[in-house]
Amino acid sequence: MSFKNKFILKLIVGFTILVFLIRLLESNEKNIDRKELVQLEIELATDIKVIKGSRTSYYYKFWVKNYPVEFVVDSKSLRKKNNTVQTLKQGDSILILIKKNNLDILNEKSKRVRVFQIIKSDKEYLKID
Repeated sequence: MSFKNKFILKLIVGFTILVFLIRLLESNEKNIDRKELVQLEIELATDIKVIKGSRTSYYYKFWVKNYPVEFVVDSKSLRKKNNTVQTLKQGDSILILIKKNNLDILNEKSKRVRVFQIIKSDKEYLKID
């Protein structure tokens, strides 16, 4: 086997392993224990926006008044995409569910925090699987 063929084979094997690991991590993220989540009451600093044409798995993003992080909703964690979430506007007070370990990074500007649920006035806008 020539050097070029060995290199191509190693590249294919490496890529396959990488794809497998990414899929494994994604499947682990779906199985969230409710005990790992905390509720946070926040006020929207921006409207909730749909991310269109993005290569990320995030479907919605928004920022809040009290924390500089970007909040995102992963499209894979939703039972269905709920267009009414886009009716949430700047200044609205909402409850969100995030992982407890994300509480430590809420004041870090360049961080992204995944949201698992959005509730406003007892109306559930997004819900985890």
